[in-house]
Amino acid sequence: SQESITAINLPMIEIINAVEFSLIEKAYGRTEMPPKHWIPVNEQRFFSAMSSAVPTCDVAVCKWQSGSALNNNFGLPYLTGLLMINSLETGLTLAIMDATWITAKRTAAASAVAIRHLARTDADVVGIIGCGIQGRMHVEAILAIWPKIRQLRAYDILPTSLDRYCTEIQQTQGLNVVSCNNAREVAAGAHVVITGGPIEPNAQRVMESGWLEKGALGIAIDYDCYWKPSAMHAVDQFFTDDIIQMEHLKEYGYFAD
Repeated sequence: SQESITAINLPMIEIINAVEFSLIEKAYGRTEMPPKHWIPVNEQRFFSAMSSAVPTCDVAVCKWQSGSALNNNFGLPYLTGLLMINSLETGLTLAIMDATWITAKRTAAASAVAIRHLARTDADVVGIIGCGIQGRMHVEAILAIWPKIRQLRAYDILPTSLDRYCTEIQQTQGLNVVSCNNAREVAAGAHVVITGGPIEPNAQRVMESGWLEKGALGIAIDYDCYWKPSAMHAVDQFFTDDIIQMEHLKEYGYFAD
């Protein structure tokens, strides 16, 4: 259950290092990871399956999940799902577990790996667009590798979520949090900007060319759903851990340009 997984209390820095290790294994061709199996039910809900085999760890893994902004109406997180782990030696299932925790932690940990290697060395202002679970997890992950953060700039389309988030982060992390009125205010002066809006192919993309500061790092955990094509074309360098996966998602209306 999610409760039993949470009770392990695995430190975020260990998760970040594990994600980095896995990315290195993948880069050297020592993993098998086909493109994500994607089922869009409608414009507001999708199902997806992610599978991989990591021989170094002696396991194969499959995560089956669903995501929708409508989940908030049911008191559920944006993403819900299950994770299965199998032994490479016997093929037997070693564990079936709730995937909410690992999705929240691993997503933020992957961003932390990117920040560790791609952000300016003097980066100390972070922008968060989307103040849900990922907005919280990303603060935890960034502080694990970048404790010198001077300011956090935040925005959410729901004012109540933004107010709750700013108060919580200030109280729990002691950060200077600036509540912003829109996405452009978040990007102004930020060295790292993380967008975490709903993943919907027809999302209203708002990030424009020129909003990012020179030398800033933009991290889109929502595919391109917050970024206009012109904004992505304007960057100096574009990184992904899986080009085939990106090309595959174009079939469903993401990264079309």
